Amino acid sequence: MEGLDGEAVLSLAVAGWRVQAVRHPDGRRSYLVVDDLTGAVNQRADRFLRTKSPGTQSTYGYRLVEFFNWRDAHGLRDETLTLKDLERFMTSIGTGLEPGPLGLVGATREEPLSSHAQGSASTAIKGYYLSVFDHERVNEALRDALIRERVGVPGTHGAKSVETNPISPKKVNHRARLLPDQTWERLAEPGVLLTARDRMIVTWLYDTGLRVGELCGLRFCDLHLREGHPCLESRHAHIHVVKREDNPNGARAKTAGPPLIGPDDIVRGGTIRRVSPEMLSTYWEYLTEDYHRARALADHDMVLVTLEQAHLGEAMTMKAVRAVVKDAGERAGLGRLRPHAFRHRWATEMLRLTRNSTMTAQAGGWASASTVENTYAHLIDTPELEQALSAAWRRNPLV
Repeated sequence: MEGLDGEAVLSLAVAGWRVQAVRHPDGRRSYLVVDDLTGAVNQRADRFLRTKSPGTQSTYGYRLVEFFNWRDAHGLRDETLTLKDLERFMTSIGTGLEPGPLGLVGATREEPLSSHAQGSASTAIKGYYLSVFDHERVNEALRDALIRERVGVPGTHGAKSVETNPISPKKVNHRARLLPDQTWERLAEPGVLLTARDRMIVTWLYDTGLRVGELCGLRFCDLHLREGHPCLESRHAHIHVVKREDNPNGARAKTAGPPLIGPDDIVRGGTIRRVSPEMLSTYWEYLTEDYHRARALADHDMVLVTLEQAHLGEAMTMKAVRAVVKDAGERAGLGRLRPHAFRHRWATEMLRLTRNSTMTAQAGGWASASTVENTYAHLIDTPELEQALSAAWRRNPLV
């Protein structure tokens, strides 16, 4: 890779093949699949991954690494691989077991991948082998098996053919899990959240439904924390969630667009999130109690920073935020908490109060209202539902 800063190459080891993240001088990152023994780049994988965005490169890279290690352990080659081989691999990551002549035997991983992760693996593998065939005309039989079409899908002008992925797992509707009862009250108890920064993290997750990547990706220029900000995109205090590929901690927004910065150097665009009074309060506490200690060491303008002395001032990573939430949940006796559970709570509450999935999707940065409906509608307990159930359960006295 030409023009790369050698000291900025980050290696993430995996047996056999591994993913190597490369930081470019302009702050961007790209991802390679390399041989763990020789360091040689897998040229076929690189040719496929370089057509994807950095976030997709990372996800697909790790899925391909697991597949390549499985493929090599079974003595298989790209040139002779069959659809049945790919189905065996998909079974192994979906069950944690290896298909054998007498059924599923032998654990291949500690726990199965989620249906979402299995889907990304199937997409990465299919894309990889179509790329191999397109450039080298290798394994035409596998290519033909992978581009199977399904006929009869309704469309605007009648039925149409749709290309499917034969190794994709069956689609399962995702069911969100809410936070445990009294989560907010227990997290607020003394000794649970240890720093002002941690109190800010939990409050901002709770009041905005931010994804962890969106929270870690916030820069100070994205915070418009006063009424009537000159960006003129909201008259209320708000933040802009925008997508950047050069954040030093690798955080990125999932669906928001890039920042729109005009001649006045003011950030506009992306997804706008309103800011609550509690969010403002915890932000100022964080600045005065924690951030001032790290300010001189921070060579970036990310909002959240690491407070541990060995890494003081570094941009806080998504892994670190997840650890803060997890540890706080355990100290509060709530079990293992995940940042995304706060997003589920926020979406459910918004949908319950507004009864408007489109508004909830726009405010929370979902790609479509149907995603909100399919994921959260089943969690809504409305007064009308309670009344209907009470009437249905009411029994007439026996005569």
